[in-house]
Amino acid sequence: MEQQPAGIYIHVPFCIRKCRYCDFYSVTDLDRRADFVAALLREIELAPDPGPADALYFGGGTPSLLAPPQIASVIQAVQNRFHFSPETEITLEANPGTVDRQALSELRAAGVNRLNLGVQSCSDQQLSFLGRIHTVGDAARAIEAAREAGFNNLGLDMIYGLPGQTAADLRDDVEKAVAFQPEHLSCYLLAYEKGTPLENDREAGRVEPLPEKDSAALFLEIRELLEAAGYRQYEISNFSRMPAGRSRHNRKYWNFAPYVGLGPSAHSFIEPVRYWNHRALSAWLADLDKGQLPVRDRETLSPGQQMIEAIYLGLRQTRGIKIRGFNQKFAVDFKSYFKTVLGDPGLNSLLDLDDDRCRLTPQGMLVMDTVVGRFVELIPL
Repeated sequence: MEQQPAGIYIHVPFCIRKCRYCDFYSVTDLDRRADFVAALLREIELAPDPGPADALYFGGGTPSLLAPPQIASVIQAVQNRFHFSPETEITLEANPGTVDRQALSELRAAGVNRLNLGVQSCSDQQLSFLGRIHTVGDAARAIEAAREAGFNNLGLDMIYGLPGQTAADLRDDVEKAVAFQPEHLSCYLLAYEKGTPLENDREAGRVEPLPEKDSAALFLEIRELLEAAGYRQYEISNFSRMPAGRSRHNRKYWNFAPYVGLGPSAHSFIEPVRYWNHRALSAWLADLDKGQLPVRDRETLSPGQQMIEAIYLGLRQTRGIKIRGFNQKFAVDFKSYFKTVLGDPGLNSLLDLDDDRCRLTPQGMLVMDTVVGRFVELIPL
């Protein structure tokens, strides 16, 4: 099979304040930004070449806490080091409370052509609960500034399933988000990750999560509302108005494309090897100071592990698993290999199978881990 274009991911580990729900690696010592950028430029020089690439993604943390000239220097270094398509999608995640028209104009001039704003909610009360540093007004101003700066590919991140959230609350949130007319919307179910302040509050009884059945109902409501507004679901949590608005970089993860991760805690994958960097800025900096890649560990995926990931990642997407491609990659007959799962009447309402694809139905998406587990039982590691 022909290799897909690669992606480059850069983890910017700085935040003004840690949100209650977030378990991504970040630090609040903003004085270390210059050291970080200098070390990142060294890592770019040392990183392996994954081949032709067409996506560069700044994630975090809060990448918009770097000054536009710092972002510009990183983009230039990446373009000098790797083989990028002229149509490369360069995405930067931004907190609405950290950008203004001037900064966004400079970022656009530096080559950033896709902006992903962490709006999370159109309710100031919910933003306060989540521990966000911005208000709904800040988000509206950031979106307006982004459009004025020339961003015509804009994504908004939203969170649903907050304690006590009702269908009416959700409709209000979604309708307000859609009114901004973003090209892309990501709608993530609130997760209670181990070690986060939110999970600690849950364990102490200070927060009561929304019941699972209510969260499931909200998921189906989101699909219906966004479908009616012209957004098409292409992955469990992701929707776009046009195919061109789909996140090119995220699709690298879902489709076994190679990608190189730079920055503390970043992961890389060049089949069949996955490796990941130190999840500590100090350790990451120390290795780069010594002129070596800051890799904490690596693993070589067995054929069985790759098959499990192909099932899991394929079923996350609305297009599902492409049967012909699966058969070629793993030298098996998908329908025969998984006939006990595919023939189970109990899964009829959860799986949609035809000659070309196997995909989850909307009801199947609600219990995806259970369905994937049925496939995994048949795969030797």
